[in-house]
Amino acid sequence: MKRNKNDMADAEAICEAVNRLTMRFVAIKTPDQQSVLVLHGTRQLFIRQRTTLINALRAHLAELGIVAGIGSNGLERLLKVIEDRRDERAPAETRECFLALSKRSRRRRRSWSLRTSGTSEIGVIPAPATGSAARACGAPSRPCS
Repeated sequence: MKRNKNDMADAEAICEAVNRLTMRFVAIKTPDQQSVLVLHGTRQLFIRQRTTLINALRAHLAELGIVAGIGSNGLERLLKVIEDRRDERAPAETRECFLALSKRSRRRRRSWSLRTSGTSEIGVIPAPATGSAARACGAPSRPCS
């Protein structure tokens, strides 16, 4: 592997790669394939954000001794505790932060559930194996000379 990366070195490496007989080339993705990949990436981003938000909420509440079971039922119980102003386990300032997280969590969960239309648990798009199909653009080919 050569050092000193610059345009001239890049051009030399490209020429060397094209002249190799064993070099494999990948077909260019179609716009449809690329859009499916964007949808899958967006779905994964939403899942990571949702998980991060729920884990933060659970961790902060656990610091105050408020815990619930895993899953959506446990989360619902935690959200009810947060919204119950008669529950004095959380100080008022902390409760406001929890309410903001709770509001955000509920808004996200509602928007995800509106998009699912019964096809996937998370939402955004159905979750069949379209990601691998979009990544596989066909057999490796050699460019026309």
